[in-house]
Amino acid sequence: MSKIHPLIQQLSKLRESSKEAVADANIVLDDELKRYLHIRRSIEQELEGQILEAYNQDGPGLIMVCGNVGDGKSHLLSKLKESKKLKDVLPAFTTYNDATESFSPNETSNHALRRKLAGFADVKLGEGNPRIILAINLGTLNNFLEEYGAEFSHMDSYVRRKGIIDEDVSLDHHTEEQDRYFRYVNFTNRHFFNLGPHGALASPIAELLEKVVSAEKNNPIYQGYLQAKEESWAPFDPVLHNYELLFKSAYREVVAQLIVTCIVMEKQIISFRQLLNFIYDIIVPYQLSKIYGPDYGHEIAKKDIGQRLAFSLPYYIFENPNLSKIFHSLNVHDPAVRRYEGMDERIILLFTEVDPLNWLSVEYKDLFPRSSGFEIHPDLDYKIISKAYLRYEFFDRAEDIRYGDNYFREYLKYLYAFNNGDKPGLRGVVDLVKSATYAWNGGTIEKKVIIVPTAVKNSTYRVFKDLTLKGSWSKDMELRGMDEISEFRQELMLKFSTGDNNPTEPFDLAIDYALFVLLKSVSLGYRPNKIDRYTYIGFDRFVEQVTFSSIEMKTLYVDQINFGKPLDYQFDFDEENDEFTFIKK
Repeated sequence: MSKIHPLIQQLSKLRESSKEAVADANIVLDDELKRYLHIRRSIEQELEGQILEAYNQDGPGLIMVCGNVGDGKSHLLSKLKESKKLKDVLPAFTTYNDATESFSPNETSNHALRRKLAGFADVKLGEGNPRIILAINLGTLNNFLEEYGAEFSHMDSYVRRKGIIDEDVSLDHHTEEQDRYFRYVNFTNRHFFNLGPHGALASPIAELLEKVVSAEKNNPIYQGYLQAKEESWAPFDPVLHNYELLFKSAYREVVAQLIVTCIVMEKQIISFRQLLNFIYDIIVPYQLSKIYGPDYGHEIAKKDIGQRLAFSLPYYIFENPNLSKIFHSLNVHDPAVRRYEGMDERIILLFTEVDPLNWLSVEYKDLFPRSSGFEIHPDLDYKIISKAYLRYEFFDRAEDIRYGDNYFREYLKYLYAFNNGDKPGLRGVVDLVKSATYAWNGGTIEKKVIIVPTAVKNSTYRVFKDLTLKGSWSKDMELRGMDEISEFRQELMLKFSTGDNNPTEPFDLAIDYALFVLLKSVSLGYRPNKIDRYTYIGFDRFVEQVTFSSIEMKTLYVDQINFGKPLDYQFDFDEENDEFTFIKK
């Protein structure tokens, strides 16, 4: 055997620590594997179009390629150098791949960036013809504008109005004369999945996984797999087994959808580097990654069936929360923990079998390939058997309704409607916010009445006021009519008004998935505790704002706590007689 496992050798290039990583946009991308794995995304096509526009216009042009560390900015700029469409255009641009770079020990990175962008300062904007492509992290851009925003006010205004740095702001679609000098693409609004009317479309991730296992001559990873298959230990190698499991499109789709849950449910920011590293980790168990080449066959031959199960992808992916943030998030969504009643019944039936392990090996031949040379040991821990069963069931039958999260599907539906400008499609979540707002501090049988919190807790009386909460829509919100959305925000940015005679500005509310689930619970009767109010302080503040909006003009009701009965007293201001009244209803 060679000193290095042929498949592991190729897969190791996917790791974040790999020396193969492209870090310099001035080097033409010539690495065989990264050239093969490249997936053309919509952001690449958009950036090409912006470069051509800037090239063909008179005057300067600054194109900002924005994002976070490791999201693919360098890779994208390197790939553009191979574009035939841009062959004669790119030489006219100066490319800065690292906005923090400074060539002088006495010069800060902000000062260096100021020097590079001097042609776009207010006093020089419109003069000359500088053309720059700037790859910059959002934190760096924010720091630069905080220090030099007054000097680059037109650039600062453009960045703020377009919501490049702050996704929570409402996008301003009006343009200024100087806007034609600035363009941008933003990786933070591009994800490893797209939105459709029925949920998340994880095709970009699934496509990457398909490339990793594709039986093509120009796929170095697959060629490494073929070499490893020639080894005597190949039939019982867990790494080869995991790689072969990904030959199944259903398994690739499950892995892709699991990544989507990390991004949406757990609000993880997953870079392209982290995604590649994750693919390596689910195929190559860390316990096997550092076994010295000549000892590999001997070492894996000593592994018993329990260890083999622990190395198998559907089992391993949920069992190692300390490997990375992605693995930690997946551990939370382990199907062996998040079970349902019908699945528990299946487990009971499994263990009433005379030989449950034999039944399992027949049901899931991938677990115990007969060519592996392993004998099924009768003393195998049944806890391992049940976990393996549940996790393989999840991978084999993930499309079944029992594995669906109704709240998750509903949230994705609203996310699609919001980013598609579909107002009727958001009616359900608007009604949900209304219901949860009225119930946040305690409910009443009266409709459109909300409890007014008092400084001193009172167990005898409660104070209420009328509140008519309405969804408020931006004038710029128009139906986009897109079947698939590749650029979108991951939070619902809604506005509400209180319908007062003297209306204030609409109240903004950002709803992520976790808050959406809490609002669902509150609308069903759950009472938020102190931790909820602290964790979701944004919604707690929203309820406070709408509650006390125009309160000095509102009639207040005082209720003796007697649940199920009408409100008891009314506190009001009599304008005719210029006096307050307090009457029993």
